[in-house]
Amino acid sequence: MSSFKLSEEDAALASQATEDYDLIQVAETIWIAQCSLVFFAMKLRTRMTVLKLEDESGSYLLIHSPIRLTDTIRAQLDALQTEHGTIRVLVAPCGLHHVFIEPYSKVYADAETWCTQDVVKKRKDVTWTGVLERGVNPWWVAEGQLRLALVESATLSEAVFFVEREKVLLVVDLLENLNWKEFAAENCTLKQKMAMASMTLYNLKHKDYDGKLIPGGACGGAFQSPEHQMKFHKKQQHSEGCAIVGEWPFERVILAHGHMLGWTGSVPVRERTRRTLRLPRE
Repeated sequence: MSSFKLSEEDAALASQATEDYDLIQVAETIWIAQCSLVFFAMKLRTRMTVLKLEDESGSYLLIHSPIRLTDTIRAQLDALQTEHGTIRVLVAPCGLHHVFIEPYSKVYADAETWCTQDVVKKRKDVTWTGVLERGVNPWWVAEGQLRLALVESATLSEAVFFVEREKVLLVVDLLENLNWKEFAAENCTLKQKMAMASMTLYNLKHKDYDGKLIPGGACGGAFQSPEHQMKFHKKQQHSEGCAIVGEWPFERVILAHGHMLGWTGSVPVRERTRRTLRLPRE
């Protein structure tokens, strides 16, 4: 049984989507950090996750969706390495979450770098160890520790993970949970409002599990990003990937964008993600 206890203050800070923060431990084997960036004229925040995993040689660290590598983040990572093992794996989980990986690959030169196929095409400046593909697990996706599913749309492929020990789902763009008022407060220029309107139009078709229309994405609610909604010829692959994810018994969700699910509040996480992940009614 885990002895780790997350304080209410740290849970609130880690879960929110309006402030940057350095590494915070949110579970016995999980740390996260968040930084701001501008994407298609919109200001938003993106979250990095560090996982502690184990193999026959002992414990090691995996970095998922790296954020900007500051001196503080580097010092914190070095401290984690001293206590929990070296950084052996860097993961760029989709074609929109690779921007900051190059500095990590240089600083942690012995770490393997893994990505989806769409990242390989974009980042020829990075030497990739391997590509994350459907039905093929790299050595670090081990039974009892980590599960992997590839969810594909017409515009990107995302590697989605389930941290078994913590019952945590790890996504970047498959789910977003952005609050409209918070989001609009930071994106107030005409160009940014136009970008938000575009995102809103993509998300207005979503309904919750009771059939009530609830705007997702930039309007609030845990729904698919516009990139994942553009399935077209990849509709079957997308459905198959979501079906795999939906079978995992996750109780909390770490998202790259927006408020995390399950660390604060009382709304059941699986209810919040039912429609997007095609979960059965419980």
